[in-house]
Amino acid sequence: MSRFRARHDARAGRPQTDTADAAFVARSPSAVLELNRALAVAMADGPAPGLQPVEAREASEALAGYHLPLATRTDPLRRLNRHAGAPASHREALALAATDAKRRYLARRPAETTRQG
Repeated sequence: MSRFRARHDARAGRPQTDTADAAFVARSPSAVLELNRALAVAMADGPAPGLQPVEAREASEALAGYHLPLATRTDPLRRLNRHAGAPASHREALALAATDAKRRYLARRPAETTRQG
């Protein structure tokens, strides 16, 4: 189970990412851990703040040719009503997936990339 989960802060009444998770990423830097954290941020704070680190990671080319950054950005793009970018990102992630299992998983999700809301 991922260490990166949206946490609910009862005092603030809104979801927040766990600061311990940020400290974990700082201690053990990894491009994949940063993508997991970006997903948690997108779930807790909204799609725009979650999309920022994903796009920064893509710009660094540390994961060039890997499907995860593209797959990670699909849902925040959809939630931001950037429907032209979401399906394109999803198709590219599907093309880059290295295993049949990953391709099957991604192949089940295309309708989600164009759904409104």
